[in-house]
Amino acid sequence: MEGARNKLAQKATETGLRRQGIDILEDERFQLLARGTGRTFETGAEAAFLSMLQDGDPAETAGLAMAGQALSSGALTIGKGTVELPFHVLGSGKMSTFGKASVGLAISGALMTSLFQFFQQNPDQAAETAYDKLTAGALLALTLGLPGKRPKDDGLLKNFPAVADGFLTVPRTAMINAAQAMAEDPVVADVTQAVAENPEAFGRSRVQKFWKWMQDGTYAEKIRELYESDSKFSDLVNTPSTLRGAAIYDEGGTGSVARSILERLRDRVSVKDYGAVCDGVTDDTAAVQKAINTRFLRDGGGDILVEGRCLIDGTLDVLQNVTLVGGNSYLDFTDRDWWGQTRSTLIVNSSATIQLRNGAGLKGLVLYRKGMVFPATGLTAAEVALYEGTAITVLSASPYIGYCAILGFERAIDTGTNNTPRGRVEFVNIDCTNGIRVDQDLGAWNFQFVQCAPLLSNSDADNVRSGVGFEFRNRSDWTTLVGCFAFNEIGYSIVACNQIKMFGCGADSPTDGTDTYHTGVGFRFRGASTDCMLVGCQTASHLYGVDIDIADADRVYLTDLHSWNIHSTNGIHVRIIGGDVSILGGRFAEGNKGVVIDNPNSNVTLAGGTHFFDVTNALDSIDYSSLVISPDIIIEGATTAHANEKLTEIASAATITIPNNEKMFQITGTTDVGLISPGSVVLAGTIVTLIFESALTLNHGNTLLDGSADLAVTAGSSVTLQYITGNTWREIGRNIA
Repeated sequence: MEGARNKLAQKATETGLRRQGIDILEDERFQLLARGTGRTFETGAEAAFLSMLQDGDPAETAGLAMAGQALSSGALTIGKGTVELPFHVLGSGKMSTFGKASVGLAISGALMTSLFQFFQQNPDQAAETAYDKLTAGALLALTLGLPGKRPKDDGLLKNFPAVADGFLTVPRTAMINAAQAMAEDPVVADVTQAVAENPEAFGRSRVQKFWKWMQDGTYAEKIRELYESDSKFSDLVNTPSTLRGAAIYDEGGTGSVARSILERLRDRVSVKDYGAVCDGVTDDTAAVQKAINTRFLRDGGGDILVEGRCLIDGTLDVLQNVTLVGGNSYLDFTDRDWWGQTRSTLIVNSSATIQLRNGAGLKGLVLYRKGMVFPATGLTAAEVALYEGTAITVLSASPYIGYCAILGFERAIDTGTNNTPRGRVEFVNIDCTNGIRVDQDLGAWNFQFVQCAPLLSNSDADNVRSGVGFEFRNRSDWTTLVGCFAFNEIGYSIVACNQIKMFGCGADSPTDGTDTYHTGVGFRFRGASTDCMLVGCQTASHLYGVDIDIADADRVYLTDLHSWNIHSTNGIHVRIIGGDVSILGGRFAEGNKGVVIDNPNSNVTLAGGTHFFDVTNALDSIDYSSLVISPDIIIEGATTAHANEKLTEIASAATITIPNNEKMFQITGTTDVGLISPGSVVLAGTIVTLIFESALTLNHGNTLLDGSADLAVTAGSSVTLQYITGNTWREIGRNIA
């Protein structure tokens, strides 16, 4: 081909192009173009040309883009009933007069369109200079970018002068004038683009006329006249480009829209279209990033198919509204050696990460750390200790991660402190030291059926994952988790967050029938966290099932919580060392203690048939402000029902106030009681019992005592009253010691 290259260079030079042809041909960027076109032609030549020269001269880049657009859209189609491109025909050594005119018209129209667009974007660029650069880029792109198989004979060389003459013989002034006419007259612009897209659709005679008009400089004037006088011609111009003589795809259903086969194929964009090898060995970072950039810049986002196993050695930036999509559905194998053989896999270097921008996503993918092994017998604890890196880093709002598996990292998903609200994560399986962390976020994340579990190991000792499954920090509020599961040292950690809602979530840890692995916490709440709730959740095999140390007056709600198999001597199902807690229903089985309260400011309520089964101590109220226990709780098989049991004390006075919703109080002191106030907590019908530590008189006043007389009580006596309204109580029982 050396001779062909020299002749091509000579021809390019003879036509007045401003750069020497041989220099252009030997330029590294054009060498890349030549090698890459055959690989990218069918599914994105235009994007390939643009990306290969993204740092080049804007006019040359526009020329390449024009040529790429002409190639990839099928604009140069010739030969009735075929979809072959002109260089295939050139390779045969034959070209009809109509073929030459058709090719020339298509290229000229594309060049005019490109000039028109370039002038709009670069108004300060000299028209003649822009024309020369565009022409150089277009000619070389069309020549070097041979789609499909290359000619076996010398047909290209023989016919190249005709192709070159096809648009280079149009006077430069005429071409520039036509491009300027397109800018001034939308009809000329529409016609030019329509004819350039598919000249054959307009017929042999018209094509030859158009070609003549371009050569003699009357193109714009004649086109306008024809458009206004010939309704069939104007109708054809206004027909969607996909239907002008192209191979057509039509779904056929009601409301379906016919499109070209090529346009239909472009719906499916693959990383392989941009050079990804996907063999698990070659670094595909640049190719995948190129696919992402093009999808974002050209289409404003969309799906990109990940085929095969792509090695990602550098950080990947998934731009706004772009989603990398794999061919996997829900991923969960018990055959551990299969993980390394799955399709649609990103193998991520631990020093890199996958960054997600606003609305970006990952779906149907396996992500695992570079260098991982997948023995059928499972990973050992030593191999698990090698987990490192962060698989996914969220940089902006509304990311989506679904139907993925994330394996072998120190952390699966992290937001940093980037304020990334409204993320969605669903049907994701994670085997990492830590699962997901959301920090300093406006909140409203949604997690559905996300599991942090030891997918890759197979024994209690090897199944230990020392980190946190789900972590929410620093006002990452209004987040909802449904059906999630964590097999970590700490299952769920909520620090300084409000309205974290968990429904049907579970936390577990290894167990061998002893207390060896009964460490950590199932659900942990810390800091200023209020209105967080667990509904229908369960925890097992930890030191603490639920551990609560939140700010005073903040409250956590535990509804139908089930906790079992905690540490036999030190374990606590619910430990409250700060804040208020409401416990409704649920079951606490086995282990040392059920509920422990150890804060003088905590207010705790147990109701709804809460069941304590086979625990050493059902309740241990070391210290508290208020403990309201409904009579419907069930204690079964406990050694001690209530350790450190005590009554809330009220100092005797002329007027005493009921401080909380408890049902029994100790009255201390000897001052006679004249008035009992319900305070702000007692409702009509509430029954309370007062036990008197010392002798005093209870005034008949508002207590409606039996006999309508004051009552002198002795130490150890008790009176049971029912609140009516307006500070009025009715005696319903007494026991005078």
